Amino acid sequence: MAYFIHRISHEWEVSYPLLELGYLSIGWSDYRDTDLLKRIESGGETAFNEFMSDHNNSYRSRWSLWYFSQMRQGDFVVVPLFDKYLSICEIEDLPSSILALNGTTLKLTNGQIAIIDENGLSNGIDRIYDIGFIVKVKEIKRIPRAYVDAKLVSRMKMRQTNGRIDDLAESVNEAISSEGPINIHEQILSAASDSLKDTIEKYITPDDLEETIRWYFKKKGADRAWIPAKNEAGKENGADADVIAEFDDLGIVYLVQVKNHTGETGKWAVNQIFEYDLQKCDAKEGTTYIPWVVTMAQKFSDEAIELSKQYNIRLITGDELIRMLLNVGLDGIEKTVCR
Repeated sequence: MAYFIHRISHEWEVSYPLLELGYLSIGWSDYRDTDLLKRIESGGETAFNEFMSDHNNSYRSRWSLWYFSQMRQGDFVVVPLFDKYLSICEIEDLPSSILALNGTTLKLTNGQIAIIDENGLSNGIDRIYDIGFIVKVKEIKRIPRAYVDAKLVSRMKMRQTNGRIDDLAESVNEAISSEGPINIHEQILSAASDSLKDTIEKYITPDDLEETIRWYFKKKGADRAWIPAKNEAGKENGADADVIAEFDDLGIVYLVQVKNHTGETGKWAVNQIFEYDLQKCDAKEGTTYIPWVVTMAQKFSDEAIELSKQYNIRLITGDELIRMLLNVGLDGIEKTVCR
């Protein structure tokens, strides 16, 4: 028995409905009608490497397909979901091509219908979704992440699509049997969050909040973190970023739109950071730009959430921001916001 973690944020419009139908999915649609899975079954990793070499694929991401191909009946897989939930599933069959579901229709999250035919998974009009392979699963449990231990929560932050987590088998099994929050760290954060949030809402100005986000990134080890000029040249269509943070060794640049809102933050904030990323960030080899929208509001509008999924932008509410600040530690924050 093996344990895996597998993300389905790729092509989420169809990957989530597929999960509800009982199928875990992955991309690589270019290989959906090849003999890749048969070659792996007979020749293992050597055959996989030969296949990738034949297709001139040397990208590191190819290993996500390898891990997916290794899932077997009786294995367990942890699937991180939106809204800080996770699903723990049991594998019921061998992985197969999406073409095995030829003739199936899916109702998407936006109410539209997608179909699976000999051409793959499409909306039947003008789009073929990048879903190449599936595996049949049975959901054992769907729970908040607060119900699992810190080791499993930490592993779910890994950036790659999937991987083996056999070393966390005990954590997964405990999560399956859990009936409530078991993480003492989580409980401490919960107790402190309300007090800190009240303080921030009462005393911190919009400018202070931007400085707090800049301080947060420096505390996390950013090589540089700054607040761009509000009248920065070359911005159109509302493009704007309030904080930029660079991590040289990681090759990552965070672009953050900050809103000191109450109640709800709408889609305009998402548009602002998307346009800034589009207009101001030249793609550099080895550099990844990660756009965020951070708000003190309780929630984002439905339109903002849908747009963030489309543009791959992370949304952070006030409650989540408070927990991020508590996790990084508040030592030194007074130098940032004291007036």
